[in-house]
Amino acid sequence: RSSSFTILDEDGALAMMKAALARLVEEGVIQKGEGTPADLCGMLSFAKNAFQCSAGATAAELRKALVDAGYRRKDTKPDSFVDLSDRGGPPPLWLFEKVVAAYETELRAADGFDFDDLLAYAVRALRGAPRGAPVRQNSSLLRFRRKFRHCLVDEFQDTNLAQYEFLKLL
Repeated sequence: RSSSFTILDEDGALAMMKAALARLVEEGVIQKGEGTPADLCGMLSFAKNAFQCSAGATAAELRKALVDAGYRRKDTKPDSFVDLSDRGGPPPLWLFEKVVAAYETELRAADGFDFDDLLAYAVRALRGAPRGAPVRQNSSLLRFRRKFRHCLVDEFQDTNLAQYEFLKLL
């Protein structure tokens, strides 16, 4: 992405999701009404925040993170987990991967980041390596560690994995 990227707020991300869904309907990949933009944005945010350093993650990796983190459909009992083969009920998990791929394509075409991406890419920059690789001591990480010797975190119990990874690096 360029240095003049755009940061999408919640409404911008919702509009981008609507555009991705419309493109998939136009291409005949899905039918109109399969998945609401708000539900899919919520699922994507949940997946990105549950997946440590989701920067550059594939749609398949995000789908797996969604399920591994215990995402539950709205119409299921609290103790039942998502069935990846289930094609019914809101939100439709079976198309999550396709929609995420289309959303990310739209996002890149618009030279944009959503809020969840900002955290993920910040973690990746501080790690100096992609997810899964060992942290490399880089100048950005060292500079932040020198500048912020202590960090106060309010509501730490509500920290998601992406936020925790960011804090742990500092």
